[in-house]
Amino acid sequence: MLILFLELIEIYKSQTYNIFTSLNKSFLAAPISTIIILINKLIIAIIPSIQIIVTSKFIDTAIKISKGEISINNSYLPIFYVVVLIAFTWIDNELMKFIFINQKNKITQMYNKKVIYKISNLIYEYIEDAKTLELIKRVQDNLSLSLTTSLNQLLDVVGLIIRIIGVGIILINFNAFSVVIIILSSVPLFYFLVKGGKSQYKANVEVSKNKRQADYLSTLLLDKQYANERYLFSYGDKINKTWNENYEYARKVVQKTSRQWFIKSKIGSLSTAIVVILITFSLLKFVINGNITIGLFMTLVTSLLELVYMIAVDFSNIMDELAKNNEFFKEVNLFFKLPEISKSQDKFEDTQVKFNKIEFKNVSFKYPKADNYALKNVSFKIEKGVCSAFVGLNGAGKTTIIRILTGLYADFEGEIFINDRKIQDYSINELKKIMSVVYQDFAKYPITFYENISIGDLKTCNKSDLNFDKVLKSLDLIHVIEKLPDGIDTHLGKLFSEGKDLSGGEWQRVAIARSMISNAPVQILDEPAAALDPINESALYNLFEELSSSKDKATILITHRLASAKIADIIYVMDKGEIVESGSHRELMELNGLYNEMYTSQRSWYQ
Repeated sequence: MLILFLELIEIYKSQTYNIFTSLNKSFLAAPISTIIILINKLIIAIIPSIQIIVTSKFIDTAIKISKGEISINNSYLPIFYVVVLIAFTWIDNELMKFIFINQKNKITQMYNKKVIYKISNLIYEYIEDAKTLELIKRVQDNLSLSLTTSLNQLLDVVGLIIRIIGVGIILINFNAFSVVIIILSSVPLFYFLVKGGKSQYKANVEVSKNKRQADYLSTLLLDKQYANERYLFSYGDKINKTWNENYEYARKVVQKTSRQWFIKSKIGSLSTAIVVILITFSLLKFVINGNITIGLFMTLVTSLLELVYMIAVDFSNIMDELAKNNEFFKEVNLFFKLPEISKSQDKFEDTQVKFNKIEFKNVSFKYPKADNYALKNVSFKIEKGVCSAFVGLNGAGKTTIIRILTGLYADFEGEIFINDRKIQDYSINELKKIMSVVYQDFAKYPITFYENISIGDLKTCNKSDLNFDKVLKSLDLIHVIEKLPDGIDTHLGKLFSEGKDLSGGEWQRVAIARSMISNAPVQILDEPAAALDPINESALYNLFEELSSSKDKATILITHRLASAKIADIIYVMDKGEIVESGSHRELMELNGLYNEMYTSQRSWYQ
């Protein structure tokens, strides 16, 4: 017991989040509600001891009145005390519901912000890691609830201890040994509950991957956007079978662990209950000897039986959940220790960064946990006023270049310079000011049409801006706006009942407009027009080049469609993470190498 106590002290000292710091965390978020709850829990813990005295007095008074030993007038005060206790319990239950809701809302508001801020500042490689994503989901879904329940459960344990002490003080006058026996018989139960809670939480962590897969598969089975292909390809039965396998595996692992520790904890609870029942029978001799009144005996027996139930059921459940929460808080601490973008790298610069050139010198890169290099000794230059294109098959390393260039990954070999200054010397916000990117998997934000575009440059963009109007006209978005019920202020997507969805091509044009509205001197398109036909895609790239043709700007195109790359001043051909050819379209065709082969094979797309 002493070792366990010392272990808990060490946990408190070493971890920011645990069951003991839940009081501090709750107080910071909702000080008034937390104080009220503390006072209330203390009162509730003391009331049972008062209730023993009040109820025994009432019963003894009623017995004496029935025997004619005292007048009925003597019953008014005991009845009043009983009524007050009942009224307080009823009012307190209703009032505390509102206090608990307020406390939970305040905790959710404060700590959800902390979680969201942490996620938004994580180093990018952790966002792509499956185990980290599982950890993030568990923390995001459960932190505020665990803080709230841990505090209340911890206070319930303290309240139960106070209640046992209160009953013990009354009981110790008649049978001091019985109090010691009750305490000692509870120690094995406490051990089983703590160990069982840890085991059950670890079992849940073990199957979290299966649960996540089951959740995703259920989306495929139920979500409207997959309905057409679900019916067309009749894959429902296959997906349902895989979903059932993942769900059943997770259920069986958790159920097996729960069953094992349930049996052990209930054996411990039963032993405590037997001890308490034997003590109850031992009190009979004190009634016979007249040392205890009938009223006191009845209330003591009732309280002891309630304690049996609380120890066997309530205490078991509380300790089980506390043990689970403490294991969960270990993961919360791991989550908050995940590496973030350093403050120096995320500093805000309000000045526009001038651009001259980008240079890669023998850059190699391997994704975390990958065996092979995604880039191998890549070297090239991109200068202002020049349109560059990177072409190659899927997996050639084109998008990896953009991820490194935009600061998403920093653990590369070789050197990268922007304006003859190492990329590591730029803050993330400086890189954002230099480069604007439209990715293939661009975001569809459930906000208004105007807001979807304006977030590309929140500082300067406005509806009356000439550049804003020019971008809309150039991308043929004016006709899209005219079809919307509230025009440019229409909510897009299906999140809101009044929201209107766009076609795939229209969404892509909105994403490109978001990039074009930015004043960033380097404009990057990473295969953003995959849903467009080749002719419209080529026209779109020509338009993009025209809009970005300023001598102070540079354009980077990432594509596997070579007809679109013809507009580039220089084309870099990538294969297996290396640049194998470079030059203009004419030069590369004359080279009669990989580019010529790829372009010739795609020629039929454009004829």
